[in-house]
Amino acid sequence: MKTKLLLSICIVFAFIFSCHKTDIKTPAPQPPGPPVLSTSSSPITASIQGNVFDENDQPVSGVSITIGAKTISTDLRGYFNIDNASLDKNASLLTGNKDGYFKIIKSFAATSGVNYQRIKLIKKKLIGTITASSGGTVSTSDGSSITLLANGLIKKSDNSSYNGTVNVYAASIDPTAQDIPGTIPGSLMGNDSIGKRVGLQSYGMIAVELESSAAEPLQIAAGKTATLSFAIPSSLQSSAPATIALWFMDDNTGLWKQQGSAVKSGSSYTGQVSHFSFWSIDLGVDGIVLNLTIKDKNNNPLPYSIVQMQNARYGTRYGYTDSHGEVAAIVPFNVQLNCSIAATWECINSSSQTIGPFTDSANIVLTADEQSIATVSGKVVNCNNVPLVNGYAIAYHNNTTYYLTLDQSGVFALTVAKCGSSDEVDIVGVDAVAKQQGNTYNIALSSRSVDAGNINACSVATAQFVKYTLDDVNYDLSEGNGIYLNAQLTGTTTKFIQVSAANTSSSSSPAAYFDVQDIGTIGSASLADCSFVIGGDPASPDIVSPDPATPNNITVNLTSYASEVGQFYEGNFSGSFSDTNHSQHTISCQFRMRRNQ
Repeated sequence: MKTKLLLSICIVFAFIFSCHKTDIKTPAPQPPGPPVLSTSSSPITASIQGNVFDENDQPVSGVSITIGAKTISTDLRGYFNIDNASLDKNASLLTGNKDGYFKIIKSFAATSGVNYQRIKLIKKKLIGTITASSGGTVSTSDGSSITLLANGLIKKSDNSSYNGTVNVYAASIDPTAQDIPGTIPGSLMGNDSIGKRVGLQSYGMIAVELESSAAEPLQIAAGKTATLSFAIPSSLQSSAPATIALWFMDDNTGLWKQQGSAVKSGSSYTGQVSHFSFWSIDLGVDGIVLNLTIKDKNNNPLPYSIVQMQNARYGTRYGYTDSHGEVAAIVPFNVQLNCSIAATWECINSSSQTIGPFTDSANIVLTADEQSIATVSGKVVNCNNVPLVNGYAIAYHNNTTYYLTLDQSGVFALTVAKCGSSDEVDIVGVDAVAKQQGNTYNIALSSRSVDAGNINACSVATAQFVKYTLDDVNYDLSEGNGIYLNAQLTGTTTKFIQVSAANTSSSSSPAAYFDVQDIGTIGSASLADCSFVIGGDPASPDIVSPDPATPNNITVNLTSYASEVGQFYEGNFSGSFSDTNHSQHTISCQFRMRRNQ
């Protein structure tokens, strides 16, 4: 009996154990999912420089560029530089304005080096007019269109209804165009409908602005909509899905935000929008943050170049290397990419390297293709032909400025992405101890490695200053710690020498800003404009400047003229002027400034 009972118990336990083993299922290994990209800010302070070009790829001067609280204008080379800018490692915002063009909005992942942006303006074209009271449709040259409802607009200034003539300004932006790195609003980065940070695969973009017949900005009225139709580029039509998300550009962040959707019909997408801005039709793509460092075979960094990362399914991502050859971008999760490097969008070549796939944030170093780059090196020497240690070289290439350090033998090296066989670089040597520099050397980039020889840093004094007396009070802004000095040539038809000088080391800092009409040589020139900060609250400083309605009639005596970047403007002026409160002021000033742009 006991034996039978024991046997029964064993059978039951065996059955239970057998069933338990059968119920346990080991899941198949799964690949890691895409990481969650940070949407929070990560502030840093760093420098940024760049160049702005028009629709014909020509440099544009007088473009107002803003980063945080700092604003500067581009020079004749379309060049700008802002030191100690407030940037963000995840998404920095740069904006700009130029009459006749849509607003510049750029977002980028900032680095601790000197950041760079190469920007192409988008022409603000009048594509047609519509009567607001009846509505209507206008189209761009590629077949995109804007349709307004009857009685659906208001004035942005006071939200009052508007029923008159509407001037419609618009421009289509082709995401497959070669110049898309320069023209794209923001970047291919956005926040989807639930606030998730994603990369974007674009099928088309359009910029739209509405104005009244009196040039008053207009907007869609609350509760109303307008219809946008996007022409799909021919190379993307076969892969275009039946429906796609609509995204608008957030001016405050430089990021795209998902809002609504569009439906495909033939070779276009159509959707409804409730306001006008930059609009885009995109697929949100899970991504990772890829940090690239681009160098040549000798470990020299490749600064201020375009890096393109392409995938046949997910399109192209791009970024610009900083002064250390570093760039960060959101790239698609877990796919291979073809990576290519170029000096400008005009000379992007077909050579590329395969990288990836990446399933998490990565840091990699790439060696640039030898055929598309050049290294220029040389030695900076003093007046006695002795190599300098305490000095530097200034190089100008492709409208961009480089400050180059010297090693213990006075040697510098600069590696750049070439743009054609006739490419060249200008170099100036500077002796920091003797405060002298030499003439500008023009060096042809005729081979992979170019020896510039000895660059003489002699005969031209480098001292810079703005010294002035305003209402019998003396101010001295000489080069040194805490003193910001800049001189540049601006303007198109009428050119001006624009001088800026400020003491940034104290809360009540003096500063001087003035424009001198450019006459192209030494001699007498008109003081076009001026303003002087004489202290007060930094948030609301005391500024003395002439009344624009009252000519100042002050003449500037230019004793030295900078015909090239790196040379010096020198001169003086004195006189009196009336400010906007009709108070009289006397001014006398001496200045000597290197032309930086």
